[in-house]
Amino acid sequence: MATVPQDYSDRIRRLEAAVRELSGSKGGAVVASLPFPALRPQDSTTWPSTTATAWTTIYQCSGLVQLPNLQAAITFGATVGGSVQVLVNGVPVGTAASVSGTALTFGMCAFSAPMGLDYGDTATITVQALAASGGRVYVSPGALYNVPDSPQVDDTTPDGTVDATDPILMAVEETPQ
Repeated sequence: MATVPQDYSDRIRRLEAAVRELSGSKGGAVVASLPFPALRPQDSTTWPSTTATAWTTIYQCSGLVQLPNLQAAITFGATVGGSVQVLVNGVPVGTAASVSGTALTFGMCAFSAPMGLDYGDTATITVQALAASGGRVYVSPGALYNVPDSPQVDDTTPDGTVDATDPILMAVEETPQ
């Protein structure tokens, strides 16, 4: 497991102290609740999927923007190969992720990025996938969060996996079975 550099630890302590001061709290969460990542079936072949070779919507939801960034962790598996991307109001956000192979191969599209929307705007979040010719892509969102302004983080590596050595990892990778 990667260790957090001292600089990050110091920043985290200062931010936590500032949040406690602003909220009048001596500890605990400032928000009413903190959601856990969504549960998903262990059998990844039961996840919603597509064989389309063009971007196809697999999931979609809408909500009011409270904070400027979208944090996402979308697990996907593909036979032959495929890609996943996230859009907000029809505009790609973060980085699309891809995998390739001759058997069911898993990857993750994980990032924290600005949505380009203001407080109170409606955000329609869409998860799309496309399959390589003759393949199928299975998709399961692990987490979608509306998070505060922060430096852009993109933990998706070129092969679609999450860089687990990143000390400010923004997503939890789950391994479907």
